[in-house]
Amino acid sequence: MPGRVADGVREHPIRLLHITSVTSYERQFITAIKIGNYNFEGPFNDSSSLRKQSGVYVILGRNADAETWKVVDVGEAGDVQERVANHDRADCWKRQGYRQLNVAVLYCNERDRMRIEQELRAQFNPPCGKR
Repeated sequence: MPGRVADGVREHPIRLLHITSVTSYERQFITAIKIGNYNFEGPFNDSSSLRKQSGVYVILGRNADAETWKVVDVGEAGDVQERVANHDRADCWKRQGYRQLNVAVLYCNERDRMRIEQELRAQFNPPCGKR
């Protein structure tokens, strides 16, 4: 049920979308996920799938493939691949106890990424990275 709070984590529906990339970056079938009002790329199970670009990242957790993703953390960086790969809050992500941790990313400029990060933090109130 959207908006329900379980163990301090507010649950919101996150819809998976399938899109076909039309860029040379990925000439394959990629997955997208709608988080809040934004279409993110992913979720990816490895930070090496991320580009070294500016954007917002969302750490997602779940225990089974059929389960809805839960927002564990939201952040922004000038290089999302580097930030996620070497994140100081990675231990917090693991402590949430999810069997599966993935990352979704929305590539955008610095001004937009800071605004979007704050908006998503307010909407999802993630358990890691309290600000």
